[in-house]
Amino acid sequence: MPNVAWCQASSGEDAARSLPVVLDREKYDALFQYPPLRRRAAKLFLAIALFFVLLIALDHRFGEKMHLHPGKSLDLSHLEEYDLSPTFSYSQRIVKTVHDVNERKTLTFVNESLFASPPIQIWRGNLSTNVPVTMLPPLPLSIPSDHRSGTLRVPKKYDSAMFSFGVATSWERLADSIPQFSHWLGRSQAQLHALVPPDGEEKRAGVETAIRELEMNITITPSDLRFSLAYFSLVKHLYERRTQDTKWLVLIDDDTFIPSLTALAGHLSTNYDASTRKVVSALTDNFNQVHSWGLIPYGGGGIFVSVPLAAQISQPQVFDQCLQSGGGQGDGVLMECLMNWSEARPTYDPALNQMDIKGNPDGLFESGRRMLTTHHWKSWFHVDMHAVSRIWKACGEEGILMRFRFNDGIVLSNGYSIVEYGTTAEDLDFHAVELTWDGSKGEFLHRLGPIREAVPKDKKKTYRMRNTTVLEGGSVRQTYIHEAPIDDERPEERGEDSVLELVWLEHSV
Repeated sequence: MPNVAWCQASSGEDAARSLPVVLDREKYDALFQYPPLRRRAAKLFLAIALFFVLLIALDHRFGEKMHLHPGKSLDLSHLEEYDLSPTFSYSQRIVKTVHDVNERKTLTFVNESLFASPPIQIWRGNLSTNVPVTMLPPLPLSIPSDHRSGTLRVPKKYDSAMFSFGVATSWERLADSIPQFSHWLGRSQAQLHALVPPDGEEKRAGVETAIRELEMNITITPSDLRFSLAYFSLVKHLYERRTQDTKWLVLIDDDTFIPSLTALAGHLSTNYDASTRKVVSALTDNFNQVHSWGLIPYGGGGIFVSVPLAAQISQPQVFDQCLQSGGGQGDGVLMECLMNWSEARPTYDPALNQMDIKGNPDGLFESGRRMLTTHHWKSWFHVDMHAVSRIWKACGEEGILMRFRFNDGIVLSNGYSIVEYGTTAEDLDFHAVELTWDGSKGEFLHRLGPIREAVPKDKKKTYRMRNTTVLEGGSVRQTYIHEAPIDDERPEERGEDSVLELVWLEHSV
């Protein structure tokens, strides 16, 4: 029994002198009187404790690099449709939607990196083969729940049947608008009435077929009134075709886009009393437009007329007088009618967006502010709102354009862009809108303030959303691309493009 003999010998004076100064003789004797099995257990416990201390220290030192998922092979052949540089950098992250009951914020901070660093380098000719990609573990992001995503944060009284929309347009523009209407009108209880010129009836069959296929409740009626008067006449047209559920008659343009009909219904029901004579609308973002057209309800952002107010305007003695005296734009005709025949005046809602801006609209779409309506997105500037909003299929409508800031200086404006600010992010006021479009700050402060100056291009790197694809199984892939600048004089010296992709897993309820 050599261990027992050693323990006995260890109880002598020589052994006591060899003890560390922190132990006295009594504690030492007690320690070495343990049976061998208990001594082994103590050593094992000590080894495990040291291992976890070392693991925590390494994690603190190297962070997320310890949690990389190595060697996942991806088919990137879908990137062949883009004219990417011969070699480009690539990163991907899987995102898991976690629905909560909190209010939507303009900025949500996430205390981790969005992508693994550094990105991998890919040769464009290898896209058809499986490319090994290293990425961080799936990222859970919290997003307020909504009705269409399956979680009833919005009560049933906010059903979309409260809306009856109206648009005055041409057959060509109506046909062109069907896909965008399908995002917010398809499979809803809302109805839309379109007034079109009497000529062009031969196009009706094709347009109505597309409407049926996309499950939209759209009624098309010919009108021989000039456009501005046809637009105003929508008030009476919608009033006469209202249902028992109709609360708001909504005048829009054919390029008005509604990212979330559910959010719009909740907002109107929470903030306004539809049982009174009420008109709610957008105000132009550009004060120069106010100088030109006045303080009118601007129709591109939507004009919401309550049923009691529509009843007043639709009286023959009122409507006919307004129709005869009307001049200018359709929303101007409505304003003139209100001033002459009603005490109701527009309430300008900041979540309704006329978007009278030209140039680069990044600052608005990267502001994180709720956009219940958007406008001019395919004329004054160009943003594919249908593609931007397609992410709702994975994260719900509240996630559209929701903004997340990560601890590595990256900001995601969901569906629109990913911007790398780096250390510059610490010096920015993200609650102010960045002035990226044409014009001076003073022209837009009344509607969009606070506003900050644009960040110089060399202080940020912007990846714009190029496509959003619904994948098999319900997940959604967003492709964001930063195109390296090309020197027109030396195009052969093109820089390296960069690609970032997010794959959102279908929301969990």
